[in-house]
Amino acid sequence: MSYQVINNLTPNSHGDLIKSLILKSDEIVIASPFLFTEFKTLLNEMAWDKSRTFHLITTLPENSEDQFKKISSLKSLSDQTLKKQIRCRISIDNSLHGKLYIFKLAGKYHCAIISSANCTHNGFYAAREWGVQIFDEIDIGDLHVDLIKNIEYDNIQTADIIKMHQHAEAYKKKNGSPKPKKVPLKLTNLIKGIPTIRNLPATRYFLKPIGHSGNHVKPTDRYDNRVQTLHFSKTEPKDIKIGDIFISFAVGSGRIVSIYRMRTSLKRTNDIDRWPWYVEADNLTIDFAKNWWKNNLTKEKLKLQFDNLYPGKGIKPPGHDQGFGAFQYGRDRMKITEVFGKYIIGEVLKYF
Repeated sequence: MSYQVINNLTPNSHGDLIKSLILKSDEIVIASPFLFTEFKTLLNEMAWDKSRTFHLITTLPENSEDQFKKISSLKSLSDQTLKKQIRCRISIDNSLHGKLYIFKLAGKYHCAIISSANCTHNGFYAAREWGVQIFDEIDIGDLHVDLIKNIEYDNIQTADIIKMHQHAEAYKKKNGSPKPKKVPLKLTNLIKGIPTIRNLPATRYFLKPIGHSGNHVKPTDRYDNRVQTLHFSKTEPKDIKIGDIFISFAVGSGRIVSIYRMRTSLKRTNDIDRWPWYVEADNLTIDFAKNWWKNNLTKEKLKLQFDNLYPGKGIKPPGHDQGFGAFQYGRDRMKITEVFGKYIIGEVLKYF
C-alpha cells in the first residue's frame, strides 16, 4: 500500500507518528503556517541532535499581528538549534497554507505526511486532524521540489531572526501588543442543547465516578478537555465498547462533572497502576464541565427526581438493586437504564 490515512482520533496522534519518523530520519522538512510557541520541549522530546538536519518552511505575513507570535517561535527554534548544534534552515513562503512533513534517510525519501495538522500542540495532539502518509519516493521528491521552488526568503540567518525579534519587542513596548479583533457574538448560544447528545443513537449508559475515597475531586480540578482519559480498576471492564456513554460524577460531592462518549478501544498501562485500564472519550458537555462544581445535580438528587417522575422504571436494569451502594466499595462504573441516562442528560442540558 502506497499510502495510509492518519488522524488524531486515536492515541497514535500526528505528534506521536511524527516523533517516531524523526527518530528514523537524518533529514526532516516541515512546512507549516503555524508553529509551536516554543520549541524547547518538542526538540527535547524528539531527542534531536546534530546528526539530523531540519528545514522549516513557514509564513511571516506582513502587516499582521501574527508576525509577533511567529518571530517569537522562530527565535525559540533558533536558540534551541544553536544550543543543540542542530543544522537548521529556516525559509519563508507567505502563500503557504498546506502542511507537509518530509522524512529522508541516507539521501532517500522514505515517508511524507500531507495533513491538515499544523506544527502546533493542537495540530499534533488535540484538534481533529486528518492526513495521508505516503511512501512513494518519486511522489515525495516531487512534493519537495514544489515546496522549495516557491520559497520567498531562504536560509534566514540567526542574526536576522534576533534583529526581527528585537524590532518586534520594541514595537510592542512602544505601542502595546496588537489585539486581534474579536466579535462579541456567539451564535451557537441560540442552539437549544448540544447536537451530539440531543440525538444520540441507541446505546448504553454508565455512571462513572471521578476520583476516589482518598482523593475527592476539588472545584479547581478541570474536566473540560475535548478528549478525556477515563480510567478503570485492575479488573478488565469487558462490558464496555466504543460509543458507550459515561455520565461522570465527582467522588465526594456526587455532582455531575461531564458526559463522555467512548471513542477508543480498551487499553492497559501496566500491572503497577491502581487503575491500569483506560479509554479515550469525547467530552460532549465541555461548557458544563467548565463550571461543574456550580451545578446542583448530584446522582442522589437525580435518582430521587427520576423515581418520583417515573415510578417503577428503575435506574438500573431489572434484577439489580436500585441504589449506588457499589460505589462505596470502589466500583469504577455502573450500568444504568437508557431512560435514566437520557433523563440525566436532559437535566444537564437545562444548564445551557
